[in-house]
Amino acid sequence: MKDEDRRMPSSLMKYYISEYILSKDIKSLDICNKIEEVAQKGRFKKIYRKKIFERWKVHKFNPKYKNLFVPLIRTASLEQIYEMINIVDMLVSEYNKIALAAYGIRVLTLRKEVKEIGILLNGFSLNYKDKRIRIAADEALGMIAERRISEMN
Repeated sequence: MKDEDRRMPSSLMKYYISEYILSKDIKSLDICNKIEEVAQKGRFKKIYRKKIFERWKVHKFNPKYKNLFVPLIRTASLEQIYEMINIVDMLVSEYNKIALAAYGIRVLTLRKEVKEIGILLNGFSLNYKDKRIRIAADEALGMIAERRISEMN
């Protein structure tokens, strides 16, 4: 598709990508990276992020699909990143997937917005009683700080 000069109709593109996303083998990082690459295309961004998340919810947030956090967080707008609070709350309170929520918190370090992500992570560190969530947030803050220091040098 990349090498073609012709444009594929968006409805056909949506169909193919929807089938790809809804396939059973969405747990590998390679597939998650491919989803992210496709999701970077402006008009597909919102559609696929929602489909990925809904598909994962159907599987009751099975931890084997945890790598889905990578394209979800990398392609999300900053406003959607702030919704991560609700996702972590849901994973912890409704599904009792604390380790998965902690992984999602760590994935936030992939974002470039240091200040905004730092504030969000600090909120996780201060506001959650569960030790695993606080530790994940503190580790993520440490990783962001290390990256920031190395960029300055």
